Amino acid sequence: MPTRSFLQGATTAAVLAAAAWGGAAAAGPDAGTFGPAARAEALQADRRQAQARNAAFRAESTDAEWSRAAAAQLRQALDAAEAQTVAVRTLECRSRTCRVEVVPQGTGDLNEVLPRILMQAANSLHSLIVDPPRADPADTAKVLYFYR
Repeated sequence: MPTRSFLQGATTAAVLAAAAWGGAAAAGPDAGTFGPAARAEALQADRRQAQARNAAFRAESTDAEWSRAAAAQLRQALDAAEAQTVAVRTLECRSRTCRVEVVPQGTGDLNEVLPRILMQAANSLHSLIVDPPRADPADTAKVLYFYR
């Protein structure tokens, strides 16, 4: 997957995820620039990238030592935020990526706690991508990918 496309998708996914979580930057600076059809098309493109990200994660080999350490560090960071913001449904680390599925709970804002989570896990993980909202509006789970 080309780097430029990957980063563009990550940016769009982050804006759409913020909108889905109702954060202050929910619609992004260009919210009025694009009509509903353009937003729907961008969301579909981001969902295709999310599927590719998930497939790449599933195909990734496992580094048992790193994955145990990264999962423990990430679990500790998530536990600090979890009580007021999210409940962790799944957490799995491979050789360079951790995939976390969370569901919203309480009144906290995921957009506010994600930087703190990434900062607390910085020894093992250095970047983050939030997948776009799922096609089923009833499914409020979010998928986060942390990378080393």
